[in-house]
Amino acid sequence: MLPISVLFLLHIASAAVVITTYDNRTEFKMSIAECHLNVAMKLDTMTCEWNSEPCYINCIDEIFKLDITEPLPVDLNQNCQHIYILGTNVTCYTSLCTFNNVTDLLKKIEHQHGTLEDLRTILKIKKICTHLSENISFVDIYNRVEKHILHGVIRNTALGDATVEYDLGDIAMTVASADCCAHDSFIPLRSPLNAPGYSTMETLIPVEAFSHNTQDQWKTGVVHYRSGQQFLVSQEVTLGSEVVRVEVLGEPPTQLTSRLRMTFTLTFNESSENKTFSCQFYNESGEQTNRWSSAGCSVRRQSSRPISSRPISSRPISSGTVECECDHMTPFAVLLIPGLEEELGHHWIILSYISYIGCALSAFFCVISILSYFILRKARKDPSAAIHCSLGVALLLLNSSFLLSQSATSNPLLCVCVAVAIEAGLLSSFTWMAIEALHLYLLLVRVFNTYVRRYLLKLSLIGWGVPALLVILSLVVKVGDTPVYGLISAQDTHYCWITDDVFAYGMNLTFFTLVFILNFGVLVTVSSRILCRRHTHSTQPGKGHTHTPMDTHIIISLQY
Repeated sequence: MLPISVLFLLHIASAAVVITTYDNRTEFKMSIAECHLNVAMKLDTMTCEWNSEPCYINCIDEIFKLDITEPLPVDLNQNCQHIYILGTNVTCYTSLCTFNNVTDLLKKIEHQHGTLEDLRTILKIKKICTHLSENISFVDIYNRVEKHILHGVIRNTALGDATVEYDLGDIAMTVASADCCAHDSFIPLRSPLNAPGYSTMETLIPVEAFSHNTQDQWKTGVVHYRSGQQFLVSQEVTLGSEVVRVEVLGEPPTQLTSRLRMTFTLTFNESSENKTFSCQFYNESGEQTNRWSSAGCSVRRQSSRPISSRPISSRPISSGTVECECDHMTPFAVLLIPGLEEELGHHWIILSYISYIGCALSAFFCVISILSYFILRKARKDPSAAIHCSLGVALLLLNSSFLLSQSATSNPLLCVCVAVAIEAGLLSSFTWMAIEALHLYLLLVRVFNTYVRRYLLKLSLIGWGVPALLVILSLVVKVGDTPVYGLISAQDTHYCWITDDVFAYGMNLTFFTLVFILNFGVLVTVSSRILCRRHTHSTQPGKGHTHTPMDTHIIISLQY
């Protein structure tokens, strides 16, 4: 590619400057032989060498914008630390990229008000003095100065009804006013909208975060980092998303009652396999080797499954987006951490085999019980045997459908049918257990006046009708656009059941709790009645009876 501005050799006191700009103005080179200074910029990369050492020069952008049509004299002062191009307003400050030099420069910037130009300056320092970014002490100073400047930019940004967006290459920041939502609980913010290379995310910032601010400070900024390298120094973690910083002016509450919510787009590669994701924040004042923490943060939702509010800090990784919620304001990201299948892989397999073997044995003996009911003539005349048989059918449905839950995952319709069968079997088993308790109460407590017309038919309507009604009603329930029954992925295992945790636990635990309370109440009533009768008989002459633990065992066996 041929240069538009040819080489300019300018001699002042044996000093020579060589400047080259190229056709598309994406490449720039400058050298001063007297100072042994060489600067090069190409696309997003920049290098600076001074006496073969890494250096920082602050005027590249200004020189790059110059329309050089004739040689310009250059004045060098203080051993090439200051370079002034005569006839322009461009003065270059040059410094070696040593820890002391750069941190002194950062601290000078920190004492300023914090402008967009200051933000560009420190981003340029980070880009040129890359070796310092491996020093955790330098990173701490840099992050502190960066936060100060970000607050200055947010404070000085004039806002109307719309948001203001800054794309500085390495970071993209969206600034918004909170006045629009002062009467709401959250401020919705979508960012960035016009920054290529960044993933757009949804953020819900609680209005509570502005409670300590005056009205003119009701501003917020969401900052996206193209690279999260400055948050990985001395940290043995893997990022699964962009690092995002949410800032408000002033000091927000240390613990928010209404949690901050962020929706991250996950990034995947080969190292993402066998990992789980975890919503975590970067503790800028924490231990140097353990900055990332999930304290106060949790996974609220993942895109491959419907909404779930289970308060856990990590979930198995899949694809799409993850909604995180945290009770404080700091830099955040989704991290990839070793999955349970790596740590407990063989245990998971063993537990799976135990579950399947147990279900298969249970189904086998349920079949034997059902067959014995139909084979034995006396059993068919006993209502108790009919109730036991119905419970066996419900358990057989539950166990057999569970055994099919993995093999049905390839067919969505079949998966839904198996999931419905599992839920129907589970609820039917609970119901028939409750009927067993009711029948035991009639036999051992009421004893007399227990005749009920069409007794078994009415019990069957309850035992099968109530679960069927609940399952039919649950079929029409949807979370978003996703049915309640379907495919679930966990620990590299796929199976069919209720996809929403809240719905599953809400319905099944409620049903189980009611059945448990009923059965426990019947157990206490029957046990006390039998023990009272034993005590009465033992006090009557000639009718003594010694109560043995076997009586209690029989009661518990009848109950469960």
